[in-house]
Amino acid sequence: MSENEKTKEANPLDAQYGNWMTDFTKKEGEGNGGSGSKNRIEWLKFDKPGKYKVRLVGKYVQYLKHYKPFGKGVRIITHPSYKKDDPAWQAGFYPNTSFVIHVIDRNDGNKLKLLDKGKKLFECFFDYGTANGIDPAGKDAPNFEIKVEWPNGNKKRAKYSAVSAGGPAPLTDEEKEMVKSNHVDLGPIYRATPLEKIKEAWEAHVAEGIAGSSLAATEKEALVRARRGQGRYRQELLRVEHECRISHVRNPEYLIASHIKPWRHSDNGERLDGENGLLLLPNVELLLARGLISFEDNGDLILSPVADRLDLPKMGVDPGRLLNVGSFTSGQKNYLAFHRRDLLRARDRPLQQQ
Repeated sequence: MSENEKTKEANPLDAQYGNWMTDFTKKEGEGNGGSGSKNRIEWLKFDKPGKYKVRLVGKYVQYLKHYKPFGKGVRIITHPSYKKDDPAWQAGFYPNTSFVIHVIDRNDGNKLKLLDKGKKLFECFFDYGTANGIDPAGKDAPNFEIKVEWPNGNKKRAKYSAVSAGGPAPLTDEEKEMVKSNHVDLGPIYRATPLEKIKEAWEAHVAEGIAGSSLAATEKEALVRARRGQGRYRQELLRVEHECRISHVRNPEYLIASHIKPWRHSDNGERLDGENGLLLLPNVELLLARGLISFEDNGDLILSPVADRLDLPKMGVDPGRLLNVGSFTSGQKNYLAFHRRDLLRARDRPLQQQ
């Protein structure tokens, strides 16, 4: 890494350079478990089973990638700071941790490439380094032989392992110059996808699921609009609700058609049911969606114990007084029962996602 790359200010969403000792040392109870580059560089490809010889070079980065539910070819990199707001993460599509490092490909003319794989393979490098007291990518590191297996010929279930291919393999002066000239800054290449782009991709995934269903075209369109708080769902909700229950704002242009029982928990009928909703200002809708407030059947406001009492007044909710927002329909009461039971956050209940 050049001196300029060491000193320049990093974007906090860049992939983070790792530490061999902390990232691969097993914790107690744990089992085995953008661009911004100045050059174009190839990724090391494993096109068939066999053995591939490489020399690790420099530092690695690690990043979190969504392989599901997004379609093939959609590159979505998330970030630990997104956890509460990433809709795929909150829906149970947990990201995979991957690691990337520069390598010299001994099977392809000693070209500099990028090795991008999961933790299992990188643990092999770590284990060798620990056993020999060296940095597996440092000056005393060996060449490694990566073994690639395709169980029953299935590439999607490929297994990767690595062992040393001999003793220390110090870089030649020519290789050092080649690495210096061709390496890239990995952080920006694996920078997290902007959160809004992840949300857009999630919405596209939901819309695609609706489009692929056996529903009639009119029902599909109604569901897409309901997902956005528009169309038939909003019209049905306006028959039940006429203002924000907290602020009493009545202008519909300022109000969001919010589902009480979230979209992902609802069937198609519930998604279009006007009684499964409230008209709320955006700040109040956020509190409801995140389980920070709810309502009793008699209209009493409920505050979650994890709701910030200092910030609530700034959002139009006074925690110092009992607020009753009025009566609900029988249908709304059924949805509110679900919201209180499954979404209202206790101190040990994680955030759910609409």
